Amino acid sequence: YSFGAATALRVARNNPAVRRLLLVAPPPSLLDAAALAAFRGPLLIIAGQADTIAPSAALAELASKAARGRFEAIADADHFFAVGLNEISRIAADWLDR
Repeated sequence: YSFGAATALRVARNNPAVRRLLLVAPPPSLLDAAALAAFRGPLLIIAGQADTIAPSAALAELASKAARGRFEAIADADHFFAVGLNEISRIAADWLDR
């Protein structure tokens, strides 16, 4: 989540054992866009539509540049998910079950 999601991308970039990435609310300014685009495994980015720290539009664009990227926005959720926390679980579980 947030900074931790950006850290997960850094780990994945240097570790071929990482075959999937699920990033929750990563601030775009902390993401290595080239590493994200180069990731060949399934990628899911989840963020709130009202998140000003991890804006949906920027994250959707980054996800679209990844080979197998997908972006999901949670309505009315901000960066701290006072609303939408259960949606993260539902979206993540559906994606992981594939």
